[in-house]
Amino acid sequence: MTRIEISRHLRPLRRELVLAAEKALTTAYAKGEQAFPPSKTQFSRLVNLCNEASCAEELENYLRYQAGRKSTGRKGEAWNVPFVEILLAEIHGVLGPRPELGGPDLAQRDLHRVEAWRLYATYLARAFTYENAKRDVASSGSKTHQNNQGRDQGHHDHRKHRNHS
Repeated sequence: MTRIEISRHLRPLRRELVLAAEKALTTAYAKGEQAFPPSKTQFSRLVNLCNEASCAEELENYLRYQAGRKSTGRKGEAWNVPFVEILLAEIHGVLGPRPELGGPDLAQRDLHRVEAWRLYATYLARAFTYENAKRDVASSGSKTHQNNQGRDQGHHDHRKHRNHS
C-alpha cells in the first residue's frame, strides 16, 4: 500500500486523532508548568521524524528519550516527561483498541501506525498553535486590563493632586 492509500484507509480515524491532539494540549496546559508542551520547533521535528520512522515504537522511543534528556534551553522549549506521558496516553487511546490496523502483515501495520502518528503530530502542532494564541490573548488582555487600571489610578491621583492645589 502506498502512503496515499494508507492515508485514505486512516480517514475514519482522523476525527479521533484531532480530538486526541486537542485534548492532549488542553490537559497539559491545565496541569500547569510541569506539563507544558515544548516549543513549536519540537512539534515540527516530530512531524519530520514521522516521515522517516519505520514503526510507532521508534516515535515513542524518541519522545521518551527527548523527555529524559536534561534541557539546556529555556523552560518550555524541550519535551518533558509529564507532557510526553499525556501524548502517549492520548494516541494509545486511539490506536490501542485497533491492533488489527493495517491487517495481518506486520510491515503494513507499522506503516499504518506511523501514518497515524504523522497525522497526530500534525494535529498536535496545529492545536499547540491555537492554544498558544489563546494564552497570548488572555495574557495581553490581562496586561491591557492592568495597564488601564494603572492609567485610571494615575488619572485619579492626578485629580486628587489638582483638588489639593
